[in-house]
Amino acid sequence: HGIDFSATSDATGKTSEPLDDYEEGTFTPAYITPGNANTTFSFAQQYGYYTKIGQIVTVNIYIQGYVASNSGSTGNDYLRVGGLPFAPAAVPSGNVRHSPSFAIGTLYKIEADNVYAHTYGGETSIRLFVHTNGGTGTPLYSNQANQNTTEIFLTGTYMV
Repeated sequence: HGIDFSATSDATGKTSEPLDDYEEGTFTPAYITPGNANTTFSFAQQYGYYTKIGQIVTVNIYIQGYVASNSGSTGNDYLRVGGLPFAPAAVPSGNVRHSPSFAIGTLYKIEADNVYAHTYGGETSIRLFVHTNGGTGTPLYSNQANQNTTEIFLTGTYMV
């Protein structure tokens, strides 16, 4: 069921022509540190909006908040944005990194420059990295977002 586009020109390798899914909604994004349950956060605002058309999801995210405390054996852990409405699909090539198309519009009071993001197939979080000159980048750590009221804007598109 859905809108059938079979009357249009076909591309080589096509597998399906009906558009069978469209959805819009909201979700609640949040900073997370998956490796440290003892890290706590304080949020002033958390907004997430998505549009899903077929297998493509576009998200818009705004978070205003900060890491309130880092404690435990891994007190300074990798910081991520969690709560994506759908888990990204794994890419067929075997490389699990899925979406290089996240754009970070503004970082306010996050102690890093040139942050970029991607996600892995099956995860519902966005990994944040700090660009290194000529390297693969290093994770953004929770202590780099511990100033009172950081802000981050993200927009991204990925396949489910």
